[in-house]
Amino acid sequence: MKSPRFLVTLLVLLAGVLPVSARPVAAEALPELSLITHTFNVRTATQLRFIFSDDPRFVNNPVEIELHRRVASRTSFQSIATGEARPGVIDALTLLPAQVRRINNSAQFSVPISARTDSPQGLFLAQDGVYPITLRIRDSESKEAIAEILTFINVRRTIDPSQTVQASTLIRLRAAPSLQPNGETSITDEARTKVRQFIEILKNQSYPMTVSVQPEIIEAFGSSTSDSDQALFLSLREQLRLRSITTAPFVPSDPSMFAAMNMRQEFIEQLRVGEDVLNKWLPGVVIHRGTYVADHYLTADGLQLLRTAGIVSVILAPRAQQNISVAGTTNVVMRPSGVNSNNVSVIAVDEAAAQTLVRDSTKNSGELSAFHTAAELLVARDDLLAAGQPAASLRILLSSQSGDPSANSSLVTATSLLQGSTGIRFTDMAAAQTPDRETSRVRFSANTPNTGAGRSAGIAVARKELTSTASMADPADIRRELWSHLFALAVSNTVVNGDDYVAGLRELLGDVRGSVTVTTPDTITLSGRSGAIRIQIRNNSEVPLTVRVRMASAKLRLQDPIRMVKLAAGGTTEVEVEAGTRSNGRFPISIRVTTPEGNLEVVPYIQVTARMNAIAGFGQYVSLFLLLLVLLWWWTHWRRARIQKARGTTVSD
Repeated sequence: MKSPRFLVTLLVLLAGVLPVSARPVAAEALPELSLITHTFNVRTATQLRFIFSDDPRFVNNPVEIELHRRVASRTSFQSIATGEARPGVIDALTLLPAQVRRINNSAQFSVPISARTDSPQGLFLAQDGVYPITLRIRDSESKEAIAEILTFINVRRTIDPSQTVQASTLIRLRAAPSLQPNGETSITDEARTKVRQFIEILKNQSYPMTVSVQPEIIEAFGSSTSDSDQALFLSLREQLRLRSITTAPFVPSDPSMFAAMNMRQEFIEQLRVGEDVLNKWLPGVVIHRGTYVADHYLTADGLQLLRTAGIVSVILAPRAQQNISVAGTTNVVMRPSGVNSNNVSVIAVDEAAAQTLVRDSTKNSGELSAFHTAAELLVARDDLLAAGQPAASLRILLSSQSGDPSANSSLVTATSLLQGSTGIRFTDMAAAQTPDRETSRVRFSANTPNTGAGRSAGIAVARKELTSTASMADPADIRRELWSHLFALAVSNTVVNGDDYVAGLRELLGDVRGSVTVTTPDTITLSGRSGAIRIQIRNNSEVPLTVRVRMASAKLRLQDPIRMVKLAAGGTTEVEVEAGTRSNGRFPISIRVTTPEGNLEVVPYIQVTARMNAIAGFGQYVSLFLLLLVLLWWWTHWRRARIQKARGTTVSD
């Protein structure tokens, strides 16, 4: 029932002399009640229902409900929500202990409301808007307040379709990498829990949302041999087919850092690797390749790099909004400032709402942050419409600091509250957005604190080694994909042990090159003007490889001294190079076996000696003459011996 003191207060309010107080709320020091849920959106409801965690303070103590003045602006809302100011009370009601029901470890009660008449048994809500409500428990004996909570309700009884504003919630599936530096995949229980919760959210929330998934997670679960992991993957893919997703690199990467390192093509390659994974494992899922969720400190050069990579729509997460300046509101489709901003649109997560979601979730009542966040965004909508912003141009994008719903369950609750409000239409903002000609302009910083200083040289070396060694393998070799994924983890500035991935990748690449050995004698003897230089190359791996063989000599003429040689798996291949010379002697020959691309050494440098026994010119005639003399001597000796033999056998009379 309403108290006489309240009626006096109400008369003062009606006279317009009770403004919002700027003093801190004295009751802020009171213990906070643990809220489970309550009626938030009021259209046709005739009562407000409140459910709290069971609390012994509800026993035999009355509950006071105070309805405060409607929130006038977002600035006022933030002052009220943080306790910096308390609005005037326009109605109040006290519930007796018997009206509070304790059911299933909860305390529940209902508060009648009315839009037409002011009744002592209910709260009078005459106008649409967002209203603060204080619920307070007062000790029945000492009359002292012993606990309270401040929340908000959204009253929207009138509907104007022309004032409907597009809204969305950005949710992201992210987890620590499952791919380990040694190339093996190890999925943690934490990752499984994240995927399981993400699936439940997609399944239970039928309205459109803006969805982004980390390709590395998709790869890990899609390639897992575990039946339970496969079941999760198939369920996730089924839910994603009902929606659409944004493009993403294999793991989060910072475009501004790559631009600062002057390694723009490297970032584009990381984006391509991520898209390849999504295409491989998510057939039938709509992928918006022109939309990118920026989650790092974004600079003008970083934005230009995204445009070069084919991105036409950028979604700014809270971290990407550091040090940006906006001429106008951020709750619209914006254009970047600068001459290189053609055909690029920018929308931003409401950063203040993201902060409210985090700040208020740290209180005793975790769900309270969801009600505060939803109320704040609705007040922001009202402010923008009152300022003359066309409803069609507005974009209200809700998310947490990370966008990970498993890290903050209030994100999903706030989304449900917003979705149930009139004047809000949920859409999927992964599709490319079109800014108005007179929309807000956003200017990005010229510099980033994440310059990648000291990393560019290491990245360049690792990239060269990867590209060179990969050229030895067949295009269909599955290891090429693994190496590119390890490299993506190595160059990402979000992976804490990036150096371990560099070391692991280089070890795997070294094993590939180390599987090739060369057998050749130190000295090769050649007779005549020409001969063949033969070496044997052994491939000890289980897959075919290709190497480049280079032979060189200052004194020998070599036929095709540079050639590509394909090595059979587990076999030995003989390479034969024809050589010729005009003089005798010993000549050094250098042999290099390298990767087909990049000329990276596969086996250590080899030097052999060719010994030539060539006879030419006059020496050939002398040899022929001596041969004829030998033949003549032999014939003469043979004839003489025959004659003598014949004479020795004559018989006389």
